[in-house]
Amino acid sequence: STLLRVLALLEAPTAGEVVLAGDAEPPLRRATLALPYPWLFTGTALRNLERPLAARGVPSGERRERARRALADLGIGHLAGKDARRLSTGETARVSLARALCLETPVLLLDEPFAHLDPAAMPPARAAVERRAAAGAAVVVAAVGPDGLAGMAARVVEVRAPTSLLS
Repeated sequence: STLLRVLALLEAPTAGEVVLAGDAEPPLRRATLALPYPWLFTGTALRNLERPLAARGVPSGERRERARRALADLGIGHLAGKDARRLSTGETARVSLARALCLETPVLLLDEPFAHLDPAAMPPARAAVERRAAAGAAVVVAAVGPDGLAGMAARVVEVRAPTSLLS
């Protein structure tokens, strides 16, 4: 989680530098971070996907299309008009993931993206993340264990606390 926040430029590294996609000082719009306990804007689920796109200057027709497509990709198109304050924890997690995916940044940072999903929600969520990676995005996922990520990663890096801290 800390590494993802550093990569997203939300925290400064204590040593070294962050080089993202070959750029030592990447623009903030090159990476999107999705957190395990997301917050949503007031308004509908669809509006939650459209707002960040609007902030990036995406024309309204394209915003609506990308937002609807992202919700449908995660199997939650039916939530488009639902008030974000009325969503369950799992629905909130999927809307947040859809929001991160529809931004289509070259780098996607996911912190426990499947932690709050029920088993039926897992396949479409995994498939949506895999499609984003297949489209050329660098996808970095932090997970407590590899169980929910089996078969997804081209490369796995395990980060552990130094043994001196564990004793």
